Amino acid sequence: MKEYHRMITQLKLTQVELKDVNAILKHASITDELTKLYNRRYIMDLIESHLKHHINPMKAVIMIDIDFFKKINDQFGHGTGDFVLKRLGEVFTEVLSGNPIARIGGEEFLAIIYSENAPQLAETLRTEVEHIHWDIPDLKVSISAGVYELMSNENLERLLERADASLYKAKAMGRNQVYSYNEF
Repeated sequence: MKEYHRMITQLKLTQVELKDVNAILKHASITDELTKLYNRRYIMDLIESHLKHHINPMKAVIMIDIDFFKKINDQFGHGTGDFVLKRLGEVFTEVLSGNPIARIGGEEFLAIIYSENAPQLAETLRTEVEHIHWDIPDLKVSISAGVYELMSNENLERLLERADASLYKAKAMGRNQVYSYNEF
């Protein structure tokens, strides 16, 4: 009987360990390792879910790109580039509190916005980044952002296309800009 109770206790401990390992694996599968933001796959799945189920409906998306990021890596090294990505991840999380944001590519990010103030949030992000003191001589970092406020009957492809078009318009206007698709 003692052996039976010992085995049951061991099984319970193994179940707890397995739950912990699964939680770690789940977190790793949806998180960008460097920035600790969500990853591309997760944010795309989340957007699809919002579009399909209309749960906690999103009002807009913001696509963000670090201006001249390649020059940062080339001039200051990839370690500094990684530092910039991490720091911006922290700033984005703080400013967009309650709105999910993901790193969707090297220096590109995508945020889901649940409130009506997406253009103002994007501008706040832009100014916060512009005013970061980096403690690295000559390092200046800025972002460009494209805002797309959703219309009815959206699909993922059109939403991303319009957010991307807004981002490229902000870049074409000289970078360190925010541009909203609805202004086209």
